[in-house]
Amino acid sequence: MAAQQMIDYLENGNIRNSVNYPEIVLPRVTKTRVVVLHKNIPNMLAQISTSLSAANINI
Repeated sequence: MAAQQMIDYLENGNIRNSVNYPEIVLPRVTKTRVVVLHKNIPNMLAQISTSLSAANINI
């Protein structure tokens, strides 16, 4: 069970039966998905977004 859940997370970004995160199971509607798990500190998501933008990745 745990191995299948890890595969599902790595392949689809789904989180099931986690102690630290809410359950997240979303349908696949596009070819790619970006999942960002980060510490809740100011400007963290902006830094990640800036890094992706510098690599010419639109989110």
